[in-house]
Amino acid sequence: MKTLLHPTDFSENSLNALDYAIEFCQHSGAELLLVHAYGSPYDLSNRSEDEVSVREKAIESMERLIEDVLDDPDNVDIECKTIVSGGSPMKTVLEIATEYRVDMIVMGTKGSSDLDNVIFGSTTAEVILEADCPVMAVPDGTEFSDIKHLAYATDYREEDLPIIWNLIQIATYLDANLHLIYLAKESSLEEDLMFRGFRDLIRERFQYQYLRFELIYGEDFIKSVHDYAGKFEGIVLAMGHYRTNILNSLSKREMVKQMANHTRIPLLVMPELSVES
Repeated sequence: MKTLLHPTDFSENSLNALDYAIEFCQHSGAELLLVHAYGSPYDLSNRSEDEVSVREKAIESMERLIEDVLDDPDNVDIECKTIVSGGSPMKTVLEIATEYRVDMIVMGTKGSSDLDNVIFGSTTAEVILEADCPVMAVPDGTEFSDIKHLAYATDYREEDLPIIWNLIQIATYLDANLHLIYLAKESSLEEDLMFRGFRDLIRERFQYQYLRFELIYGEDFIKSVHDYAGKFEGIVLAMGHYRTNILNSLSKREMVKQMANHTRIPLLVMPELSVES
């Protein structure tokens, strides 16, 4: 991991997400890229201020933020870069992520006011859907905790294999457990055999000492996975872009928004990556 991007609006939720971004950088040695986009056409709160004034305030806020980050002795080895730019948050984040070829985006799901809650929450879900790199969404109200567990929900698809490989790389940086979860509607011999076969395949193909396999049962995907994750401290839920077949009533966009905006556990969404990436 070389570069990690953290979009910030300087809200409390954004600052909490920054703690997770910093943890990734501390463990991986990645450069921290702090980005603030101001002057969104939807940001009605700034319509009476000219762009120069808005930009000056944004730069001042970014300078205070970077000073706070670097004043922490635990962050002395982290390289930081800041970008303050006009434009909509989603477009700015995606363009900068592409330009700097970032390896991960870590962001909050809520903003600093009621209006921002709608805009920034929507921005997070859209970035998750459009980004070419993993995106970690930290829900509003989540208390920072060192990441000790990653949990990935699989349904034995071929697309899972490169995602699991990339999750192993992330788990290795963090020295964290990687839980591979399969959700079945009910117990059956067929489900058990499929689970055992997948477990043996993963163990044969990937060597990671902290792999854990879990077969759980339930009708509601979000609730079942969230209940499982709730048993562990310092856990992050991971899912792939493609995962839509368990909730046939939800579109991909609706499902990601539900996961990003309604869980209180950080969510890491993985694009369909190649093993070589």
